Amino acid sequence: MTHLIRLRRCLRVFVVVALVAGIYLAGGMAQGWVVGLMRTLQDPLGRMVLYGGLFCYILLMALPFVPGLEISLLLMFLFGVEGIVAVYFGTWVALCGSYLAGHWLSLRTMAAALGWLHLTRGSEFLLSLEGKPPDEILRRVLARAPTRGVPWLVRYRYLTIACAFNLPGNAFIGGGGGIALAAGMSQVFRFPLYALTVALAIAPVPVTLLVLALLPGPAS
Repeated sequence: MTHLIRLRRCLRVFVVVALVAGIYLAGGMAQGWVVGLMRTLQDPLGRMVLYGGLFCYILLMALPFVPGLEISLLLMFLFGVEGIVAVYFGTWVALCGSYLAGHWLSLRTMAAALGWLHLTRGSEFLLSLEGKPPDEILRRVLARAPTRGVPWLVRYRYLTIACAFNLPGNAFIGGGGGIALAAGMSQVFRFPLYALTVALAIAPVPVTLLVLALLPGPAS
């Protein structure tokens, strides 16, 4: 019986991994298609490409494990200052939207997912947190932390999530959309502080590009 449960758990983990890989590949294909279409239509349609590309970028950025980097770079390259500003606010909207979606899903959804994977202890722990205020959830998470480093990461969670958004290769831990979704589901982030954290965390690259774009070119 134990071997059967382990086999079922392994199969379900395989299904989850395959699903994540499929989402990532499908997102990459969708991004490539949008980038190609934007390049084709940029001259005849002009600003409509900016709005359409921005909409696709927000949608892809908000989804877990789906990349959106190529669209953002192309928008900034094609439209300069206007594209940089649009990508910055589009990123903020996408990450805040993912957070709100996760907050709406609640801990019960995450607990059900863990239960489906036969991770009973984790599922029961999350169910015990449902309906509790954020401070109580935070206290219980810290009490259950397995290592010394985890309490520090949780205690300074806004700094942690800001670093996670800028972590190279963060697509492997869900990408910006997945990180934001998990933050919302955790119930330990207050939205005003989260929104401010996102605004600051995503600012360095757009601000740098904006400064470079506004600098006067070399005199001829």
